[in-house]
Amino acid sequence: MDDIVKLNVGGREFLVGQSTLTLKSLYFATLLNGDFSHQLINDHIFIDADPDMFGHILRYLRRLEYPLFYKNGEFEYSVYDQLRVEAEFFGLERLEKWIWNKEFQNVVVVERHTREILEFVDDDVTRLELGSFLELYNKAHDPDPLPANVKLEFLSQKAGTKAVWQCPRGIVVHHTANRCGRQCQKCDNYGETRAAPCMAHYRTFAKTIVFFDRLKEK
Repeated sequence: MDDIVKLNVGGREFLVGQSTLTLKSLYFATLLNGDFSHQLINDHIFIDADPDMFGHILRYLRRLEYPLFYKNGEFEYSVYDQLRVEAEFFGLERLEKWIWNKEFQNVVVVERHTREILEFVDDDVTRLELGSFLELYNKAHDPDPLPANVKLEFLSQKAGTKAVWQCPRGIVVHHTANRCGRQCQKCDNYGETRAAPCMAHYRTFAKTIVFFDRLKEK
């Protein structure tokens, strides 16, 4: 059975298998092969280091997986900088180099797509046309809950016009071409459209994809 090493890192106690500590860490390989009696406090080896950062170091040593500090669409560069210093202290060359080269940026990919929604603003648009649009508009503005890795990132709007169907006989319920019958089709102006003022709303969504396999040390 692997020997258990008792550590006191910055006042916090840790119990770790000796092989876990010495496999990758030059610091621990040197320490545990020498005389560390001067660092003992209540049977624990005292190490003057940040216990929170050491928690990340220990997770790396146990699983050989690089850490991912990514929150609210941004990498936590300050945390990476702190961890890089600790990696250097504990003699973890590969982890230190991984952070120094910012290889963590290759782990996360953000895909963006924009959805356009048109809102008619003139009073001449038929009720059925407007009602049909508003049903789609409301669904688009009140969608099902977004997946955890998708968020609404940006909103914008722009005034414009959109060509809408116009019944040549002016019949209100003929708001699309398939509503018009033979009598409408006989009219000279059949097939004409008109420009209806509208407001174009643009919603940009960001989808975050994490490639967890790239966190594994190779």
